[in-house]
Amino acid sequence: MTIRRYLLLPFFAFFIQFLAAQSTTAFRGQSEVHLASNQLSSVHEFPIANDGPFLSFCVKAPIPTAGLMIRFSEDGSDWTEWLAIVDDPHAEDSEIGWTSALGYIDPQYRLYQLKSIAPIDGSIRFFNPQFTDRLPAGEGTEFTISTRSCTCPLPSYRNRSQWCPSGNCPAQSNPSYTQVTHLIVHHSAGSNTSSDWAAVVRSIWNFHVNDRGWSDIGYNWLIAPTGTIYQGRGDNVMGAHFCSHNSKTMGTCMMGTYMTIQPTDTAVTSLKKLLSWKCCKENIDPTNIKYHPSSGLNLYQVSGHRDGCSTACPGDAFYPTLPAIRQNVKLRTANSCANIFAPAPLSAELQDNQALLSWIDNSDNEEGFLLERMQAGEAEFTLLASLPADTHSYLDESIEEGVYYGYRLRSYNAQDTSMYSNEIWLSTGGVSTENQFINASTVSLFPNPTSGEITLKLSTKLTGKFDIEIRTADMQVIDRLSFEKSTFSETKTLQLKNKPAGLYFVKITQDGASGVFRVVKM
Repeated sequence: MTIRRYLLLPFFAFFIQFLAAQSTTAFRGQSEVHLASNQLSSVHEFPIANDGPFLSFCVKAPIPTAGLMIRFSEDGSDWTEWLAIVDDPHAEDSEIGWTSALGYIDPQYRLYQLKSIAPIDGSIRFFNPQFTDRLPAGEGTEFTISTRSCTCPLPSYRNRSQWCPSGNCPAQSNPSYTQVTHLIVHHSAGSNTSSDWAAVVRSIWNFHVNDRGWSDIGYNWLIAPTGTIYQGRGDNVMGAHFCSHNSKTMGTCMMGTYMTIQPTDTAVTSLKKLLSWKCCKENIDPTNIKYHPSSGLNLYQVSGHRDGCSTACPGDAFYPTLPAIRQNVKLRTANSCANIFAPAPLSAELQDNQALLSWIDNSDNEEGFLLERMQAGEAEFTLLASLPADTHSYLDESIEEGVYYGYRLRSYNAQDTSMYSNEIWLSTGGVSTENQFINASTVSLFPNPTSGEITLKLSTKLTGKFDIEIRTADMQVIDRLSFEKSTFSETKTLQLKNKPAGLYFVKITQDGASGVFRVVKM
């Protein structure tokens, strides 16, 4: 009895290993492809069950194959149209052989047939991702996201244990990390619709790992048309997505094909949030062009895949929108990723002794605008007008001659108030205030216009410390000086020798008294 028990142990061990092997490969299968030029294959059944949300497939061959096509049928009588099997736009230069792009097969089909213009000897590989909600939960892994203090949050996302609950999509065991300087945008060149986007992520993982031979899914992040963000390799892990020049890049894949259509607004919003977080975290200006050492190219710090090599990715329709996305991401980071953006730039001009203010409305969710004004010599801005949503201009009819005014603006809604726009200053005359101690009667600036030096003469009973600022036409301070005044009339020399020609303002402050005066440099 004891001898029989020991004799059976090897058999049970083999049987258990066989079942384990079956369970790990039950969702993958392949068939050989051998076709001569212009040959039509026999009708084949799929080598695995098509009982999930779809089957994904690809073709592998020693050399690139042109003119390969496939079609599908439920019963062998009615067939779909022939579909081209094309090159994968994300192939890495180091790969051996040829791998097609990933394709998807609807769950009702049971049969397939191939035809080819050129001869091919290879294989067609199938993967059944199964329905996400029917997969057993395992011990999923999750990356730790390291971050510095940043006002733009990492948007919510689904980690690996959520898109692969069975735990059968492991991350690479020994990842390489990189300091990201360039954010690369892709499309997957796959289906634009799915009832189970987590299953699509698993299919891409299988395609990259089991078909391409990579160590993990190639992207750092993936975004579904629903707007859901999926974590791929994660933050600062070097990916496999940018023309074999992956150092210092983060790859984000918009799932779907965008050659003739745009991604959904929801997906683009998620992309902007994700890029804004990374730009804020790494101090990246998305509109800036910076040298990328690995590729040897000068690239926008937010670029498309096609900017690095010959590919249509991220799609002919989507790629031209990247400049607008860069601007939006820059605006988001400048506004600390608040849920409402500041109106900017704010500009002003005089029209018949009235101030015409205009701006760009950068938000689509404001309920209105708050316009504030400050008169030179005053301590702070005060509310001038509350304006309705979608307003782009305002005419200030209450200004006075000989006064210097500053304006700023912000938008608001029920949830938040934006940051302020830029400040804009407007002069309506030679002196900006009628302060009783510092005004046109007590202050002289000559010669005015000047070619360099200006003599400032103060004739006032005020004594003590005087602070003087020289400002540009947009009120940027370019020089400061202070002096102690002890007599009724004193002079001071100001220098504009090395300054460009144009309009300047001299602001004079003593305790609570102040005034701003115009100076022209010839």
